[in-house]
Amino acid sequence: RFNNCTHGGPLDVCGICEFLRCDLNAHLPSNWVEDEPRFTAIRIDVNGEKNVVVTMPGEPLLELGWWVRNDTQALGFDRTFLAGYSNSHMGYFATPDEYDIGGYESQLTFWGIDTANMVRGGVKNAAGLVAN
Repeated sequence: RFNNCTHGGPLDVCGICEFLRCDLNAHLPSNWVEDEPRFTAIRIDVNGEKNVVVTMPGEPLLELGWWVRNDTQALGFDRTFLAGYSNSHMGYFATPDEYDIGGYESQLTFWGIDTANMVRGGVKNAAGLVAN
């Protein structure tokens, strides 16, 4: 996603490309990033508390982590553990607000502005299967 290039931060993708005069079309093969993500949830009950470990095939940003925590609490879990970069990878998961801000996280959110919502739904479905 280079058409909304922004500058700054520890990894300034746009600045690097300008300096190297690289082709902004990354030319990556279609199978480079997962297109059928898998989500897993494992329930672990300890001393009467319901805990869940949920997987995400990439790196969630902070806001998505809070969304998932709230969703799993609504399902009755006391604690939630996020396991990122599990079951393949899909890059970063910027929320719509973070996506609009720009920066390297949004540029590396490969599935667009609704990626975080899609990931949230997958995690919620997996956690729901082990909630009861």
